[in-house]
Amino acid sequence: MALAKQINGLDLEIGFIKNLKSNLVFWTFLLLLSPTLATSENHLNSQRWLTGDRLEWHSLYLDSNPKPSRAIISIRAAIEGRTTIRMSPQQQWSDWLTFPLWEKPFLHVPLCFSPPELTIEEKWRWRDFFAGGGTLMLDHCSLQTSAIEEEWVLWSKLLFPESSWETMSRSHVLSYSFYLLEKKMLLGNQGVPIRLLDQDGRFIMIWNRSKRFSWESMMRNQVRISPNPTEIETGLRFYVNLAMYLLTGDYKTDQLHLPTILLRRK
Repeated sequence: MALAKQINGLDLEIGFIKNLKSNLVFWTFLLLLSPTLATSENHLNSQRWLTGDRLEWHSLYLDSNPKPSRAIISIRAAIEGRTTIRMSPQQQWSDWLTFPLWEKPFLHVPLCFSPPELTIEEKWRWRDFFAGGGTLMLDHCSLQTSAIEEEWVLWSKLLFPESSWETMSRSHVLSYSFYLLEKKMLLGNQGVPIRLLDQDGRFIMIWNRSKRFSWESMMRNQVRISPNPTEIETGLRFYVNLAMYLLTGDYKTDQLHLPTILLRRK
């Protein structure tokens, strides 16, 4: 009788171990297949700019023609002359389809071409980028057409079906210049050419639809540290505000935001 109980107990233990092994294999397999867990460790850290880092203007090209890095002498001098930001001396270019998005917290793409097909893999790649705190800027391109713009709207809609583009409000943080606290961006009566796509309480995409605000225009205009002509000055203020926002978050929510910015950038 005692022997039978021991045998039954041993059978129960063996059965428990087998079930435990089966469950372990199942959950391990499920973990490996789960797309939501495919995020790199870098995505888990939205604070990817550390004290002393240089802001890098990293652009993506949509065609198959690689573009060389180029110096951003005037814009860099103007932004560094007005802020505590330090910028990388060159604009870097990478392929839209192959660049590991998690490496950079901010990416810029001129809309010279239609967006590539949004496959399942591409969708998760970009959703991981945004979930990790990334921001994408869609920029005006001299080659873009209304059809290309519509395709980019559809691309963003497929990526985030419940979100929609909104025109940047004049009260938005990006409408003000942090170094002239009471001044706006001198937009005048021409309206606001900037659109934002919000997700979970922060804007993840910014879309400049104006040639006068484009990065290419800023590069061509040779901006200066000292006040520029109104058209150029407006664009420069926008890029300064964007850089400060990306580096520090919504600096306008700080009651004493200027000292906070200076502290964060030491």
